[in-house]
Amino acid sequence: MIKYIKVYDAVMPQMICNKLIKTFERNLSPNNRIDGLGDRYDEMIIAPEKRNSHVDIWKEFGTKILDIFNMGLLTYRTDCGLKTSKQLPDKMDIEEFSLKKYTPNDARFKKRLHSDSVGEGLNSRFVTSIIYLSTPEQRGETEFPAADLRVTPIQGSMIIFPSTWTYIYAENFCRGIIPKYTLTTHFRATSL
Repeated sequence: MIKYIKVYDAVMPQMICNKLIKTFERNLSPNNRIDGLGDRYDEMIIAPEKRNSHVDIWKEFGTKILDIFNMGLLTYRTDCGLKTSKQLPDKMDIEEFSLKKYTPNDARFKKRLHSDSVGEGLNSRFVTSIIYLSTPEQRGETEFPAADLRVTPIQGSMIIFPSTWTYIYAENFCRGIIPKYTLTTHFRATSL
């Protein structure tokens, strides 16, 4: 199982991470709060044509972000030995980007185990990719209980793993004064 959970260091420059965080904070509103089913974070969707997306972020960083995630997928495919379309589709679409903020010391935060391919419209997801935009002072790991693995968030690093039910994971509570910021997307099978 651990073979298919990969961490890549320094894939996103610190300057871009910090600019994404600053833009996120400038545009934060109560409408960005996700508070249900144990989830508690602020979220902003970034996409070129998505309604309620933050198009200004896309205009400034969209191409660079796409390049980083696509290079990550290519590296992941090679590192995992996924050479044929029977293992991983040759053509996949990338979903919009979700920029999330997990506030440290939030007493209402509850860890929620989940997979990214279970739910209506999610069953064509193959790969989840998360870039850590900040380094929280304490904790905030991405945890895979079945693999007995916790990945520590470090600014600019990326974690890639299968989106399937066998890779159930959770984002853990963080402590200190630095929030945990992530930029997440999913690769899904291309519709023919």
